[in-house]
Amino acid sequence: MHDTYPVSCTQHSRRTPQYRTGLTPSLILLALILLVKGPIASASERVPDVEAPNEIGTLMLIGAQERFEAVQLDATMQVEVSGLLAQMSLTQTFRNTRNTWMQARYLFPLPESATVQSLVINVDGKTIHGKIMEREAARENFTQASNNGQITALVEQQRPNLFTMDVATIAPGSELSVELTIVLPVQIDRQFRSLTLPTTHTPRYTNEQTPKAAAVSGAFTTQSMQRGPRLTMNATIEGVTDYTRVTSDTHSLNVTATGVALKNLPMNKDLVIKWPADYEDTAKSQIYISEHDNEQYAQILLNPPGRTSVQNTVRRELIIVVDKSGSMAGESMDAARKALQFSLDSLTPQDTFNIIAFDDQSHPLFQTAQAANNNYLKQGHRFIRNLEADGGTEMRESLRFALQPKLNADDTRLRQVVFLTDGSVGYEDALLLEIQRQLGKNRLFTIGIGSAPNQWFLEKAAQIGRGVFLTIPDSVAAADAIQLLLTKLVNPVITDIAVQFLGGKGEIYPNPVADLYADKPQMMVAKIDAQVTTILVSGNQWLNGEIVRWRQRLDVPAREVLPEMNDGTNGTNYYTGPVTVPSAKLFWTRLKVESLLDEQRYAVDQDVNKQQILRLALNAQLVTPYTSFVAVEQTPVRTMDEPVDSTEVASLIPQGNTMMELAMPVGAAGVDTLGWISALLGLFGIVSLRLSQLRTKRGRDIL
Repeated sequence: MHDTYPVSCTQHSRRTPQYRTGLTPSLILLALILLVKGPIASASERVPDVEAPNEIGTLMLIGAQERFEAVQLDATMQVEVSGLLAQMSLTQTFRNTRNTWMQARYLFPLPESATVQSLVINVDGKTIHGKIMEREAARENFTQASNNGQITALVEQQRPNLFTMDVATIAPGSELSVELTIVLPVQIDRQFRSLTLPTTHTPRYTNEQTPKAAAVSGAFTTQSMQRGPRLTMNATIEGVTDYTRVTSDTHSLNVTATGVALKNLPMNKDLVIKWPADYEDTAKSQIYISEHDNEQYAQILLNPPGRTSVQNTVRRELIIVVDKSGSMAGESMDAARKALQFSLDSLTPQDTFNIIAFDDQSHPLFQTAQAANNNYLKQGHRFIRNLEADGGTEMRESLRFALQPKLNADDTRLRQVVFLTDGSVGYEDALLLEIQRQLGKNRLFTIGIGSAPNQWFLEKAAQIGRGVFLTIPDSVAAADAIQLLLTKLVNPVITDIAVQFLGGKGEIYPNPVADLYADKPQMMVAKIDAQVTTILVSGNQWLNGEIVRWRQRLDVPAREVLPEMNDGTNGTNYYTGPVTVPSAKLFWTRLKVESLLDEQRYAVDQDVNKQQILRLALNAQLVTPYTSFVAVEQTPVRTMDEPVDSTEVASLIPQGNTMMELAMPVGAAGVDTLGWISALLGLFGIVSLRLSQLRTKRGRDIL
């Protein structure tokens, strides 16, 4: 097994100015040796819970060591799709390979639209149910239980799509399973329904704008170093009878009699499963009604009209912002270069363009957009070929440069701003605020690059930018994605969408409703009065060269009492669609909480909606930035005199990503060997420095 050692890798540009300091080469060598050596963590050391100083941009990469194998992780996903929602049981099994008691921390992703519904610990035949508490109280309960020798687990949300699992008091040589029940929406795009299930994440770059930077810093490893977390997945889809029609662009699925499955695979990339939507009429929207605890919910799948025409897009200004930071190393950078090449090839001589690359600095190709003629296109292609992944991930200045108002106000070109990145930053809120402030009349389209991009950030940026979000997992997918983006997704087909509830009142989310683009339906969830008979959706459509009013009428079906659907939560459920009732309420609450978080994200008071969010989360039992799940076994199992070691469960670096090779050369030598080598080189550096000083002194004596 190859070992390396933990390193806090400060990413910076190789173009950093060098100043004359009077340092000899030997002293510089010594400094480099000490930097590479870094601190060696003991087996009981763990990432601190407190926020670390963050004066400059850093990428926390804690390299895999033998200590990370102290607790191995297996994950099992049981997915059941019903209508527009899916329910997933995610079981994380922590296996203690040591002869000491262990406490483990695991930083893991979930879909950005996921709703964590419950937490259960299973150990030694016991089942321990978790409960939602305010975040600080949950953390205190976990810490106290751990100190008392009780089995306990804590789930906290660090970002909308990034969570931590803390598990304490894992007995020597035993295993402990934590089961999360999660509700998530089915995505619909180009006649396919799909689910995207992340299994790992790209290390997040942090700077002074990053809140609680230590919370998003985790341990990473590669398959060449360690086993890493392993995944088993089983999925069933209501209405699907022929599972050979269920496919994946990311994994090879095993078809079973009742579904599709994966077994014991490395967790190193997003898992995407998709199946035909089977629509008879792509212009027809769909509605599902359910009731829970005397509250009625309407799930609406809003489809764009089948017959559309778009505005004249012959003349356009294409501005591409591309990430070339260290986290893009490997396949992500290859895919980005391929996407850029296709983008330039799509231009006509009437268009203008510019490319703005960034790492820890902004690197525009031109200061203003230039004509897409042979001369400038050659410069563009040469610029693309020379892009190499290196440095930090400072996006702000490049986004500001790309979104700045056009110098020529009379230019009628359509301005497309396309943002290609893996989104691996920890300061998402600051960037979203910047986009909101600078957007103006631009439309911002985002493309997630790589096998595990930060999808929440990129989707939210596109939402604010009134654009759409796409993914390019590798260079093979680049052509189709760029062609789709620059043709069908140039302009929305329906804008200024409004929703009316006839006969009663309703509250719908997302709010406001986003524009509709061709072949990209969107799902909305409304809480409605029992008196509502019709939901009317309207907007503006560009058709035959002019704007016309577009309307869709959705009749609320009559309720049918189905007692057998009662889920034991003190209420009779009414059911007229294939979606389970509790899931609809939970998902509506999740979207309402997200709307309140969006509102306060751009407010002066960053906690203006905290109390309202707390009430919703505690009532619906949801994990939010203010609430956490905690489970505690009441009877202690460890005596106070028995020591406890702590460890990080290392995530696998995303497939195709080579950033760990850039951040730290890895060889076959273990930590001890590297320590001896570093010590010897350090001694050599000190001796060389002393000899250099003696030579300098003799020179002065001679003079």
